[in-house]
Amino acid sequence: MKVALVHDFLIEYGGAERVLEALHEIWPKAPVFTAFFNPDSLGLNASKFKSWKIISSWGAKLPFWQKLVSPYRVFSKSFFEHFDLSGFDLVISSSNMYMAKAVTLRRAQGKKLPIHICYCHTPPRFLYGYSTALNWRKDPLLRPIGEVINHFMRVWDFEAAQVPKSQSRGRVDCFIANSKEVQARIKKFYRRDSTVIYPPVDVKKFTVHSRQFIEKKKTVNREPSTAYFLVVSRLVGAKKVDLVIEVCAKLGLPLKVVGGGRELENLNKLAQIHSRSEQSFGPAHSWFSAD
Repeated sequence: MKVALVHDFLIEYGGAERVLEALHEIWPKAPVFTAFFNPDSLGLNASKFKSWKIISSWGAKLPFWQKLVSPYRVFSKSFFEHFDLSGFDLVISSSNMYMAKAVTLRRAQGKKLPIHICYCHTPPRFLYGYSTALNWRKDPLLRPIGEVINHFMRVWDFEAAQVPKSQSRGRVDCFIANSKEVQARIKKFYRRDSTVIYPPVDVKKFTVHSRQFIEKKKTVNREPSTAYFLVVSRLVGAKKVDLVIEVCAKLGLPLKVVGGGRELENLNKLAQIHSRSEQSFGPAHSWFSAD
């Protein structure tokens, strides 16, 4: 069985990329089709994809795409529709904001139409009113333009999420949601049922000494092993790390944040304002270089 993997883009290393890694571990010979691939922006994690067959879209030929990934999302449907996946039996898309699920499936001569399974991390946040890394709605010039563009993109996104209705053009045969929350969003915005399969976690990396546990009435209570709260995340607006800082500051709770991203400088400034809560930030690369 020939399998193809489709992923929004490979320009950062986060949870979605870990899921892609797990899928590629199951099908190591599967090529990865993606809108953009930039090894330089992946830092130390670029080596994990060194031996993969990665095919970028025509979007990688656009000028200054490395800095314009977000604005170029208006072309994301076209990026994925232009991939030729007719020679595959199974297509698995890993989709979030860039419409990887919009791939067009064509029947190869003498073969059946490929089956398309979409592992949905979430419907695009910017289309459905959820927090995003950049709050463009605050810009009085961008907002009216963005709302018009988003209207058409919501239509495209909905169409891409529907069951295939022809023999030459495919959409999504089956949805997999990464959580019950995302399952509810898929039902609300796409009117599709889905199956929840939680993202993979390498449990071998987490060890707990038995002395930290106390059994009591069939429950397990763990004594805190640290004197502070810990956040490990990409530091972007959608993650709401600023809210964690403000809450811990108001409650006088110690907090440590490990991660990197465009919000690092702003969060450091916020932590300094609330210096009494004793926030401290780990190295900017800590999250991304974690093995």
